[in-house]
Amino acid sequence: MKICVVLSLAVIVILAPLTYGSDITMTMSGTYWDGAAKVNPGCLVRATFRLTNTSGEAITGLTNGFKFYATGDAHITYLKADTLPIGWTQYLDNMGIYRRSFDGIGEDTVGYGGFAIMGPGIPPGFSQDVWYIDMIVAGEGMLHLDTAFFPPGGAWLWTTNRGNVIPQWSGAQTFAVQPLPCGITVFRDPVAEIHVPVNGPYSRRFVALNAMTPGTGPTSFDIVDGPGSLVTIDDSTREWHITATPADLGRMDTLFIQADDCGACASQIITLTHCEGGLEFSADTSLWPMHIERGASGQYEFESACPAYPLFLADCGGAPEGACVLEDRRFTFYSTISCRGYYPVRIGQTDGVDTVFCRVPVLVTDSVCYLRGNADGKMDPEGIINVADLTFLVKYIFGGGVAPANIEEGNVDDSSGILVSDITYLVNFLFKAGPPPPPCN
Repeated sequence: MKICVVLSLAVIVILAPLTYGSDITMTMSGTYWDGAAKVNPGCLVRATFRLTNTSGEAITGLTNGFKFYATGDAHITYLKADTLPIGWTQYLDNMGIYRRSFDGIGEDTVGYGGFAIMGPGIPPGFSQDVWYIDMIVAGEGMLHLDTAFFPPGGAWLWTTNRGNVIPQWSGAQTFAVQPLPCGITVFRDPVAEIHVPVNGPYSRRFVALNAMTPGTGPTSFDIVDGPGSLVTIDDSTREWHITATPADLGRMDTLFIQADDCGACASQIITLTHCEGGLEFSADTSLWPMHIERGASGQYEFESACPAYPLFLADCGGAPEGACVLEDRRFTFYSTISCRGYYPVRIGQTDGVDTVFCRVPVLVTDSVCYLRGNADGKMDPEGIINVADLTFLVKYIFGGGVAPANIEEGNVDDSSGILVSDITYLVNFLFKAGPPPPPCN
């Protein structure tokens, strides 16, 4: 299984590469030493990335990516990427985290996206730890780290006002994944899913033991991520307490870590479920959003885990009145001539006390290009180019967002497809009095 982690900031100026000696380096914590740095299965390890700017110029945008993948019998069971609190807003105007296919199956990506419009950029001489990635690896084998690019076909580049910088990377790294010889920590009754009430107190006991030394248990329990709290019962037992809200349901990040005296670990990733967990659609939801040609209609049928609870249309995603129709267990979207672009429709279900929502995304496509740069495709009644189009393009390129209703309208500079250069062109037009996008062909 490969897990690809992407750190990317949108490029503001694209010029010829310069040959500065800027650097990205990585350190790993949570590993142990046995003639070489190794990863203990079930233990949390952290990769920390340091950005060093020796280019002599401020960095106004960057695109850097990293991929982690396991071989042999090892596999990555948990991954979380985030920025470190360095005060990003003093350098960049926009900074966000974007996940693509973040389900642990195949290749997953995480993008950190942002760019400088009015901000000064990352200054010369800057050298700080800026990003981190937490991981847990199970089994035995090898854990690999190397570079990756984002978006696909992108480049390993930073951007300055004088041109592009090609940063130096400390190199691919590989770690053996091997358990410590002193013991193996295991859960007595492992569980992957817990049914919890909503807005009501709940508790459950977790017991972890050293499989090689019966009668002994770990010395520490921690919740690395997720809701709830732990109460100590004895050395090997903790009681978990939670009062779940609908927002907690379906989460896969309630993660417990145990470490015994020699450092061996075990972990559990638990899904919280409840009767209001959602709707099962007859359509293949991996193909979402629903694509509808302008002027046509589309339909979904679905079943509910709680058929006695009523359904209601919570939000038609900004579509015109009458576009969304919910009848019994069937949802229909009627794309009138005024419908165009992306509509994040929501359907709700309630038990009379608590309410949960399911998203039914709809993309109304159009074969006709009306206004290049109107990336979100909205016509009200005519298309306009504004900051919403810039946001739409950033999400599409860096965050796995939906495609424009008409691809040519997202191809702002009328080049070969939708690229980072289209964001640059749109930023210059909206904020720097640059030329408008070329007309549609």
